[in-house]
Amino acid sequence: MALKNQVDFLLSRIGETDERIAGIDARRKLVDEVQTKANAIVHVLDDVRINLETLGEQKAVVDHVAEKVAQLEFMLQEARNTLRTLQHERELAERIEQGIKQLRAKTGVPDEGKRAAKAG
Repeated sequence: MALKNQVDFLLSRIGETDERIAGIDARRKLVDEVQTKANAIVHVLDDVRINLETLGEQKAVVDHVAEKVAQLEFMLQEARNTLRTLQHERELAERIEQGIKQLRAKTGVPDEGKRAAKAG
């Protein structure tokens, strides 16, 4: 009877041990799943970091290009202003030339071109 009690006791302990092993296996599977998900998250974060670095580099290029465009726009505006000034100066020179021609016509002084033709 004592042997039967010991066998029953050992069988119950084996049952408890099997339950604990099953619990440990379930937890191990859960830990493995969490580890797999954690690894996936680490990979995603690495990808995000790489993308952010690339984006930062691209932003630097865009900023550089924007600065160059601003410089070109400034130079273009200066060129337009210079062109406008030159056009005004040409118009003024043409008015002065017309005024000189009118003055010569009134005073009877021949144009330089006509003088050179008569002298030759």
